[in-house]
Amino acid sequence: PNVVPYQVMPSKNGHFILTASNDEQFERFCKVANRMDLMQDLRFNTMKARVVNRAVVTPALNEITKTMTTGWWLEKLEEKGVGCAPILHPDE
Repeated sequence: PNVVPYQVMPSKNGHFILTASNDEQFERFCKVANRMDLMQDLRFNTMKARVVNRAVVTPALNEITKTMTTGWWLEKLEEKGVGCAPILHPDE
């Protein structure tokens, strides 16, 4: 995988898929998460850096996404044009 984050993310009440597939979308994710400080961190501020530093970036983002519910993330990320999706069960 050459994109980070492009994966299942934990939330306060489940999981969702986050696909911030370019730097612009990642910056919008940071705005939604109120974590613009990540854009100043050289491990996070470009796609290449996030891929190289996946072992640091993924756990950090997991901690951020666990603070709010899946519904909250999906609503806010969709409003800002950040790739995301629910994880549905067969009965949904």
